[in-house]
Amino acid sequence: MQDAEVGVVGVGTMGSMTCWELARRGVRVLGFEQFAPAHDRGAVGGETRIFRVTDDWGDWYAEICRDALDRWRRLEQEAGRSLLTLTGVLLIGPERARSMLRALHAVQHQDISHVCLTATDLARLHPLHRGGADQVAILERDAGFLRCEPAVAAAAGMAEAHGAVIRRFDRVRSIEPLGDGVRLRADSGSYRVGRVVVADGAWAGRLLPQLGEGVQPRRHMTAWYLARDPAAAAPDRFPVFIRNDDESDLSGFPTVDGASVKVMVDFQETRVDDPDHLDRDTSESEAGAIRALVDRWLDGLEAGPARITVYQDGYSADRHPVVGVLPALPQVVVLAGFSCHGFKMAPAIGAIAADLVQHGASRLLPGAFDPARLSGIAG
Repeated sequence: MQDAEVGVVGVGTMGSMTCWELARRGVRVLGFEQFAPAHDRGAVGGETRIFRVTDDWGDWYAEICRDALDRWRRLEQEAGRSLLTLTGVLLIGPERARSMLRALHAVQHQDISHVCLTATDLARLHPLHRGGADQVAILERDAGFLRCEPAVAAAAGMAEAHGAVIRRFDRVRSIEPLGDGVRLRADSGSYRVGRVVVADGAWAGRLLPQLGEGVQPRRHMTAWYLARDPAAAAPDRFPVFIRNDDESDLSGFPTVDGASVKVMVDFQETRVDDPDHLDRDTSESEAGAIRALVDRWLDGLEAGPARITVYQDGYSADRHPVVGVLPALPQVVVLAGFSCHGFKMAPAIGAIAADLVQHGASRLLPGAFDPARLSGIAG
């Protein structure tokens, strides 16, 4: 006898959305989370995440993000809480930078509502940003930020409201395919389910060695700077931004606590050998890389960060997510390798996972996500 139709291992960003979507469809779901939904040991923590549609990955990216937007609004309505704030997102950089040219092509090709700003416009409208005469910006209008921890908690809560069972502080140690399903061995005991979705973030490779080197856990950092004038950094005056000059990448958010501005620097993340023992200390070189870019590009902030936090996520070599059925495990759907840019797509990914479990295919699933593309995958 099965304990559930579908087991979901990891009730974080993707797992919570999968549980919610499956439970909404009337599927008996059993979720396992080794900590609790919205914990800070994986990729969820940090208060906010960017939501935008613009990217040069392809039309499939815009389609997934537009689908996700509808589902974010549905989750807000069901949960009765605000999760997505549309401040707009500023993409800033040199006018002839590859990143800016690609972004301009994307917003035009994908018919995304946007405004192009000159260096003069940027200085006048957004004075907290520093820059020279070559710095221009594209403002994507229907974009902004998500409250990440409340979003995961809301999805998990709504999944339970629809009948899902989520076992908190219960770690799955192994997945054993059976003729008619899967056995999950957890700290609390053994469970039988028909299918399983593995959404275990940095731990996915440990639970599914079939991933090989296809998905690797890596650490990344987020810093918060105190704003000298918090009102100038409020969401209605300081949109989410991404600053890219083809050599460095700095992104940031308006204040959500009335005091601080969150910034992130995209540089080569450090591999995590053991996700159970994430190194949360920040080296001087890492902190210096953040300070250098903040000092160069932002005004109105205190001289150094008030705090720096460290998180981890699973990274694929091409930074595309790994979503689908592993060749050797037809009963298992894997959601991994989101490389710290999957949060905006999360409810759409949950729907894709539900489609794969129920129907074996999804209209939203692009070939770029296929696990078979990874050279380390065991067949």
